[in-house]
Amino acid sequence: MDQATIDALRTLSIPDQMHLIDGQHVAAQSGALIDVFSPIDGTRLTGIAAGTKADADRAVAAARRTFEAGTWAKQPPLNARRC
Repeated sequence: MDQATIDALRTLSIPDQMHLIDGQHVAAQSGALIDVFSPIDGTRLTGIAAGTKADADRAVAAARRTFEAGTWAKQPPLNARRC
């Protein structure tokens, strides 16, 4: 990667990142974010959802429902050439 590409990436706006629970991108139940800062110059790059026990419980419950339904188990293997 050349310097011009690196410099261009530094100016990209990165939206705040949410949890992926039950196939949906969702904010932390508290709405709190953890700021992520650039180690180069200290500017804020983005925020990530600050998960709590309640968020983890919600994710585990969704994973359990999917596991019990067999949704993932019934999926065919991914063809590596399609990736």
